Amino acid sequence: MKKLLLMLIVFIGFSINSFAQERNVFKYQAVIRNSAGEIIANKSISLKINILLRSEDGTLVYSETHAKTTNNFGLVSLSIGNGTVIYGNYDEINWSSSKYFLQLEIDIDGGENYEFMGTSPLLSVPYALHAQTVSNSDDADADLLNEIQDIM
Repeated sequence: MKKLLLMLIVFIGFSINSFAQERNVFKYQAVIRNSAGEIIANKSISLKINILLRSEDGTLVYSETHAKTTNNFGLVSLSIGNGTVIYGNYDEINWSSSKYFLQLEIDIDGGENYEFMGTSPLLSVPYALHAQTVSNSDDADADLLNEIQDIM
C-alpha cells in the first residue's frame, strides 16, 4: 500500500510538472573574454540586456540583468525575458510591430559597472518564419503552429 501511494504521489508530481510552460523567452549565448581577448572561465559576471525599438540607438522598450557564472570555456547562456527586470514589460513587447535590436552590456567583475559590448538586430528564427505561413493555411498547419508555440 505504501509503495502504491508513493508511486501515485510521484506520478502526480511529474504530471503537474509536465503542464508547466516556460515563458515566451529566447536564448542567448556568448563567450566572455577580457580586453586582451583571453577567455574568462569559471567566473561570476553580470550582464545587462536592453531591447531597443527600430534601430541600434532606438528607444529603450525593455531592460533586464542576469548574474551568471561562465563555464570552463567562458560560455554563458541566458534566457532573455527571465532576467531581473529594470525597465519595461517583456510580455507587452509587440514583436510584430517593428524591428528590435539587442544591446549587451557586461561587468566581468559581477557588479553593476557595465561596459557596452555592442548592439545587433534581432532576427527571425525558422519556427517564427514558418508561423507566418500557418495563418493562411489549413487546420493541419494550425495544429502544427500550436505545437510549435507549446515548444517555445
